[in-house]
Amino acid sequence: MVSQSPSSAVRRGRYEYGWDAINRFIREDGSWSGSERNCFHLACDDGSFADASAASGLDFIEDGRAFAVIDYDGDGDPDLLLRQRNGPRLRVLRNVFRSGNRSLWLHLSARSGNRDAVGARVELETEGGPRVKEVQVGSGFLSQSTHWLCFGLGAEGTVRAARVRWPDGRIQPIQVGPGRYRVVEGEAPVEEPLREEPAPLSPGPPPGDPPQSSPLAAYWLVEPLRAPELRFPDLRGKERSLADLRGRPGAVLFLAPGCGACAAEAEELGASASLLGEGGGRLLGVAVIRPAHEEEARARFDGLPFPVLLAEETSGALAAFDALHRGLQNRYRGLQAPTSFLLDSEGRIEKVYRGAVRAEDLASDMRRLPLGREERLRLALPFPGRLLAPGFHRDQFLLGALLAEGGAHAPAVEALRSSLAASPGDPEALYDLGVSLAASGDGEGAERAYRQALALRPDLADALNNLAVLLLRRGEADEARRLLERALASEPGNAEAARNLARAHLEGGRAQEAVSVYREALRADPDEPSLWSALGFALYTAGDIDGGVGAYRRAAALAPADPDAAAGLANLLLKRGGRADLPEARQVAEEGAKAHPRHAGLLNAVGLVRMVFEDFAGAEEAYEKAIGADPRSPGPYLNLARLGLRRNDRKRAEEVLGRLLRLDPGQEEARAMLEQLAR
Repeated sequence: MVSQSPSSAVRRGRYEYGWDAINRFIREDGSWSGSERNCFHLACDDGSFADASAASGLDFIEDGRAFAVIDYDGDGDPDLLLRQRNGPRLRVLRNVFRSGNRSLWLHLSARSGNRDAVGARVELETEGGPRVKEVQVGSGFLSQSTHWLCFGLGAEGTVRAARVRWPDGRIQPIQVGPGRYRVVEGEAPVEEPLREEPAPLSPGPPPGDPPQSSPLAAYWLVEPLRAPELRFPDLRGKERSLADLRGRPGAVLFLAPGCGACAAEAEELGASASLLGEGGGRLLGVAVIRPAHEEEARARFDGLPFPVLLAEETSGALAAFDALHRGLQNRYRGLQAPTSFLLDSEGRIEKVYRGAVRAEDLASDMRRLPLGREERLRLALPFPGRLLAPGFHRDQFLLGALLAEGGAHAPAVEALRSSLAASPGDPEALYDLGVSLAASGDGEGAERAYRQALALRPDLADALNNLAVLLLRRGEADEARRLLERALASEPGNAEAARNLARAHLEGGRAQEAVSVYREALRADPDEPSLWSALGFALYTAGDIDGGVGAYRRAAALAPADPDAAAGLANLLLKRGGRADLPEARQVAEEGAKAHPRHAGLLNAVGLVRMVFEDFAGAEEAYEKAIGADPRSPGPYLNLARLGLRRNDRKRAEEVLGRLLRLDPGQEEARAMLEQLAR
């Protein structure tokens, strides 16, 4: 059964996020079936099946999609072709099982109707009883087994009688025995000799991934690409950057302290410094480390004749290289050590080495630079041939989107501008450019990009929303509200635009208008928990605490693991303060904080609940944890100061307020509390 599509489309963020995650999953070779192994069952004489998955070697862990049966080596045994969604895409599995049994293979060709004799039936009388098979098409998902019909005849291999019922209904008796025959309608079968059975394969594990020394592990780029900037301290604390390699060919090596292959590669390259120098090149190592693991990297890589930088694995510059590495391949693969990038004298990436690179190969590649067009194509393309297309061009839009997704907005801006130079009228590229410019701190450039995108596509809701956010930050609330109303008219289910418009109303003191915006958005998407949470806060602001509690309950029911819904519900239950509300608030806050121990809002709610139940030490602990989770959130500081006053500890209250004002000197409530304490 198929459900009926709605009459009008409604954009829902979680639906889009789901598809984004699925597409990323596909690109990164993730398993759709949870790495569940293939199953293979053998038919038994008693009508049951035996699981022979492991014994046959067919229990591959890849996501199987289709298989086909074919005697590809012509020896009379059925072989298998197995197709996987992820790599290796195709396996050819030769049947080397030796049972001593005989078989009969028949290929039918009709003279009337369809020539492939689809629908024809072959009926045999054998020692084991009657056997019937039919010529079929579409034997599996996206697959077709051979049209040859295969009959197992057992050890005797006797065929007492055989006949073909052709698609037009005519019946033709045939004389056949064990072997391989072609049968043309109305003619006697013609036997074909079987090939000699090959020797069984020696036992051993199936081949795995290509070894790192394989040429497939390194590839030249058809078009060089500017490398993202790197700037980190080296092992002695001196700051260095990728720009230090400019003017000569070079290579940047990504290493890890705990990686044995990285240490061996660095040692070999260090010992071959003179060889690399002959190639005119220089090296720069980047040790990717976890926080507080600098000493391990120094112990591993100190003493090398080339500089090694210390880069924490969460740094934005590494994210840029990781996103770029994914974008260079059709199957997205994250940057893993050891990986190296060959750079030309202008700092552009020419070649990528996945795995350890040998010194002689790196020196040879450095000597090749700079490359001419013909030489570049010869090296970069996987096989020789004549180029018929005008040329190869990188998808700069896709690369820019990947870089932005990885948080590398500066190189994303460069890639998106290159995309727009080739396709100036692309509103999606202009929108993505605006996002990266805004993330890079260029608000004016972002505004220009959004306005250009809207000139090309006035109903682009995301551009309307993001432009409105920029205007709200500048205090231009009226135009921002008009833009957000246009966004919601274009996409009624756009939760982000609804939240921003409602916030603008709340900041202007129009709580009821904010409630109306949320209710309208929920009519378009009634199962969006973030909208219910936001409605709960708007109702509370409008003075409707009961309605706010109900909205937060709905949000928590839709998303039980949502910490914001739990924190909002706990806070409003405390505000309402009924006999049943306080125990429920305590349960919601404590259980939420246990599930999300770094969520500042829940920890703050725990502190408030504990104050109500006069657990002052527990409240202080919760507030301090909330401050540690989000040092810039003022609520836990203010509540901790109030706790100090309730315990007659003015000094503690002043100390806490002083901490907040050092972070945010303009915090008015903290300053007012300090002034009151000073009276």
